[in-house]
Amino acid sequence: MRHATTLLLGLVSLCLQAQVLIDRPIELVGASPAQRQVLGLPQDTSASAVLSAATEQAGRHRTVAVTLSGSTWQATLGSITDGLTAGTSLMVTTPEPVEGPVELVVNGQPAVPVVMAPGAALMGDAYPQGTLLAVVYDGTAFQVMNGRVNARRPCPTGMVAVNGEYCIEPNERPASNFFEAALACMSEDRRLCSWGELVSACLSATQLGLNNMVGNWEWTRDSANEDGNVRMVLQSSCQAAGTRVATETTMPIVSRCCYSR
Repeated sequence: MRHATTLLLGLVSLCLQAQVLIDRPIELVGASPAQRQVLGLPQDTSASAVLSAATEQAGRHRTVAVTLSGSTWQATLGSITDGLTAGTSLMVTTPEPVEGPVELVVNGQPAVPVVMAPGAALMGDAYPQGTLLAVVYDGTAFQVMNGRVNARRPCPTGMVAVNGEYCIEPNERPASNFFEAALACMSEDRRLCSWGELVSACLSATQLGLNNMVGNWEWTRDSANEDGNVRMVLQSSCQAAGTRVATETTMPIVSRCCYSR
């Protein structure tokens, strides 16, 4: 077996040096997995180099962080030297979110649109910075292959985006006990806001156009230290907090819903 393996390595070396085309599969033989492998290939990402398993597993030849110019992503990748061809696959690390449809420039070549589906442009603020997207060039555009699971959802009509993580209702809902408030939000595919979300929104209320963020206690979805009690906030300031029994009916309080993006 050792002789067969040595002969194979010699043939592979010859093929690499002379660029010989092999028109059938190469079968590695040996008594153990350690003997059925080609060793010594450099971790080189140049177009003329053999792609080693280590290089492929690391993804360095096709994973690229992009820089930003407006909504144009610019990438430099040494393994692409002859221009884009249909089927070119890249793993792109998204930059800081910006508004507008995304175009991708690879190695200074003409900009190519990036799309979620035919006719549906990828928007530059759809993903948090650092999201890893798989894109494939189809000859006219880069198609996003894995993006939907990571994409931010748009805020429902009437809600306001506080940041990339959640949306909030600009107005209070009628006073109720905690369970009624929670169920009302759930019935509309929303949820009660957390303590931190309400405080954060309150601190930016003017810029976001939120109403009555201070002046009334509002339910949160956070429990309190006492059994059966829930955290409430915002009565006198953005940082004001207290607790109330979840089933309280004689002194109901207002609420507002949030929505995870």
